[in-house]
Amino acid sequence: TQQNPTTLLQKLFWIDGRIGRLSFVLLSVGQYFFVILGLVAGDAVSRSVGSEMAFVPAIVVVCTFLWSHVAVTAKRLHDRDRSGWWQLLAVVPVMGFVQMLFLAFASETPGPNRFGDAL
Repeated sequence: TQQNPTTLLQKLFWIDGRIGRLSFVLLSVGQYFFVILGLVAGDAVSRSVGSEMAFVPAIVVVCTFLWSHVAVTAKRLHDRDRSGWWQLLAVVPVMGFVQMLFLAFASETPGPNRFGDAL
């Protein structure tokens, strides 16, 4: 079985392991906060400098946290004994929102599963 992530870096960027509901919700809220902050900061810098190239750091922040969101969601799906590929449902209108609510409130698979030990 795989080990569950223990450090914040592992929780944010590694796909292996499982995370529980509370970690999923807290990390997701934090990710959305930083994406919004990155976009606002990029917009402010590009307006003050007058160049679209000033938006490049904001794009890097958004891409970093997009990957982080994929990794966190995959680990939460692992906690439900589902493959991380299930998050592709998010491209279907409304299904992404429904899936996020489900992952935020559904209980974990009790005991060890193919993705690691229970938390």
